[in-house]
Amino acid sequence: KEQLVICLRWGHHDLVPHEDFIGLYEIPNTEASTIFQALQDVFLRFNLKIRKVCGQCYDMAASMAGVRNGVATKLKVIEPKAVYMHCYGHALNLACSDALQACPVMRDALEYAREITKLIKDSPRRDAIFCKLKETISAPPTAGIRVLCPTRWTVRAEALTSIAENYDVLCQVWEEALDYVKDTEMRCRIRGIASCMTTFKFFFGLLLAEMLLNHCDNLSKALQSKTKELSASEGQYVASLTVTTLELLRSEDSFQLFWEKVKLCAAKLTCVIGEPELPRRRRPPRWLDSGAAPFHHTSVNSYYKSLYFDGLDNII
Repeated sequence: KEQLVICLRWGHHDLVPHEDFIGLYEIPNTEASTIFQALQDVFLRFNLKIRKVCGQCYDMAASMAGVRNGVATKLKVIEPKAVYMHCYGHALNLACSDALQACPVMRDALEYAREITKLIKDSPRRDAIFCKLKETISAPPTAGIRVLCPTRWTVRAEALTSIAENYDVLCQVWEEALDYVKDTEMRCRIRGIASCMTTFKFFFGLLLAEMLLNHCDNLSKALQSKTKELSASEGQYVASLTVTTLELLRSEDSFQLFWEKVKLCAAKLTCVIGEPELPRRRRPPRWLDSGAAPFHHTSVNSYYKSLYFDGLDNII
């Protein structure tokens, strides 16, 4: 069975907003009709009148926001003032996901980072090896591995930071894990991750995604903060400040600082990170080859600069 979370946001005569958690409502399924009946029952139990509802906010799940049979549509038939609005926090999460998918270097870094967290957290033995090595290798002590979930709100930077801070420990974990893992598929997964973590491109993408998502995570936390009661205009202002900050990072000087930081962090690691290199040139198929000479980067610096600017442009 499923649990329906009931929250009510209401305003006093002084227009100060309040948001209260009412409780959990157990439902047999997540169909729109079932959820709508549960909401009607909640209104009846609390002696609340539906005609006083002036808005409703959900994510884009079909059962909630469907234009034909969604909960939002059913409620609006009864009370036209109950205007539906897509949750801004969820919209921010979707925007960040689309930005990451549009930038190959960050998309690949997130996929490998998710695989790393799964390999550690899905195995009690590897998790125990990680904790043991962390106590002996990490100085100063670092936090553990945070699970990276692609469907969560924008709090992914902490998961990427945990991987970056425990990079040497994780490389040691893969070596020890291969000594006892016998399953062929699992050995291939571990070898693949171990090989990926020795490439400069993955390390660059990991730190780039961490830097950009830190700003988005701060925005998400500010919008959902319980200590600050933000109005809609204040929320838009905070979002504009985040965009301005990201735009300031889009400069030659900012890239050079980030480039030097990545190379310095890679040099400090005990495990060997490969040198940055240009991608292998791929000749297009004949039916796509126009005969013109394709553009290629002439230096490693210019190639990674294009990745840096591409990530910023997408997230902005």
